Amino acid sequence: MRLCTILDTTTARSVGIPDAVCDLVVPHGAPVDAIASILPGNPLADDWVGLLDLPGDLLVAWSGTLADELFAATVAAGLDAARGAAARARARLVRRAGGV
Repeated sequence: MRLCTILDTTTARSVGIPDAVCDLVVPHGAPVDAIASILPGNPLADDWVGLLDLPGDLLVAWSGTLADELFAATVAAGLDAARGAAARARARLVRRAGGV
C-alpha cells in the first residue's frame, strides 16, 4: 500500500514543486515527486478545460455534485431526492399514527 497526501498549490510550491498549478497527490516522505494532479472544476461543466502538461503521471477530475465547483456546498439532485423520500416517509408515519 502506498500512502499519499494532497497538497494545495501553495504548499506544493513551498516544498519544491515549482510547476504546481493545481492541487497535487504526493507520496509520504517524497513530496517533491507528484503522483497525480487534481484538475479543478467540474469535468461535466460546459466550460471545463483540463490541462495536460501537469506534474505527475495521473490526472484526477470528477463530478460528485454536478455543480460548477468540485466541492460545491449543494448537491441539488441528491438533496431533492432525499427531501422527497423524507417527506413521503413522514406522511406514512403520520397516517399510521392517526394524524398526530
